[in-house]
Amino acid sequence: MDKVKLVSKGIVLTLVAESNWLCHVYFSDYKRYKNHYLGVASVDYVCSYLISGISKESMIDEVIFKREHFEVFWIMSLFVGHASLYGNVSEWGFRLICQEDGGHDLPTIELDQQCIRDWVAQLSELRLKYQSKY
Repeated sequence: MDKVKLVSKGIVLTLVAESNWLCHVYFSDYKRYKNHYLGVASVDYVCSYLISGISKESMIDEVIFKREHFEVFWIMSLFVGHASLYGNVSEWGFRLICQEDGGHDLPTIELDQQCIRDWVAQLSELRLKYQSKY
């Protein structure tokens, strides 16, 4: 089992990989939400979709969903917990929005360019480890 903590400005997405087919995703802001379960999917799915989503430099050619104050694009949806993750790219940087089943948004995760590089490196390492195992 492997645990990867993706940290940005006091918010943490934790990935717990039990096997290639079971990668659990948790959200923590250490205030209201502590290890809040978002859902599960394969390691490859979680890592690939997160890398693809947070690496976007614009929202051109994406299917856009209008939110209350800004537009977002879909990154991925998880099983069991049924949360979905959405991204927003603007002049203020990248925002990752976690939406629970039922439409409730968790606090927004803001990622600067260094944080994105760090997350991509951690996700790539986890994905590679499980690709070579199975």
